[in-house]
Amino acid sequence: MRLSWWGPARLAVTRDTWGTLLRVKRIARSTSAALALLLAAACTGDTTPPGDAPGNPAPGLPDAVVGYDQLVRGSRAMPFSGDCSQLTGIVADLGMAVAEPIGEPLSDETTGCALYASEPAAGSDDNPADRPESFRVEPLAPEDGQADAFSAYWGGEGGAQGYHRRFVLGGRYHAVESIGFSLAGPFCLLTVDVAAPEALQFALERPGAEKEYGRLRAPAGQEVPREAVDRFVVDTCPTAAEHAVAALAAIDPNGGSRATG
Repeated sequence: MRLSWWGPARLAVTRDTWGTLLRVKRIARSTSAALALLLAAACTGDTTPPGDAPGNPAPGLPDAVVGYDQLVRGSRAMPFSGDCSQLTGIVADLGMAVAEPIGEPLSDETTGCALYASEPAAGSDDNPADRPESFRVEPLAPEDGQADAFSAYWGGEGGAQGYHRRFVLGGRYHAVESIGFSLAGPFCLLTVDVAAPEALQFALERPGAEKEYGRLRAPAGQEVPREAVDRFVVDTCPTAAEHAVAALAAIDPNGGSRATG
């Protein structure tokens, strides 16, 4: 069984030892109930996803929303401060050692926060593959002409190597799981709808991981190495999701994709 490649996937990865079988479980706590909702929507032509109206505190989201292209979202300002001030209290809880602000090149402006598993060694900027594992939190601004940054990801953008999975994060947030690559190595990327014009992105980066998993990127015209990508996703993305839920609890208590005010 393989992970979902493109489309509104309805599978959640469970962490397990890789070897005999890649295990996946359905997001919906009641599969029959989720299917009934989707079938009813198909029969009636209803394209509005189920669940409570936006409010403060944010309501929970039913798992069946992953089957709908349309989003019901709240409207508010970005809750993330853009620095490490909201995350310093959870560094140790996430098994990390240090938090450092992420800044714009050649600028004093801070845009996000990176939590590292160990203190980055001197000179690691010159050799990114030698950096320690990191968990990065950054906002993603809408592009010109976009009302918000998240909707395009929900619709299918951002699926490097063909992997793209919709899911409900922490019971309250629309989220998209994908993979990406930096100079340091591959990362599991979670793009999360926080009911603001900006999306909030969480990336668990594992420098040098391709030494362990083999080639994860497909040059133009070549087949995606799906088995290697599947293994990387199963080993990395559940931890990224756990970290993101903990970070959101610190950044956005009582928040969600249908938060207002």
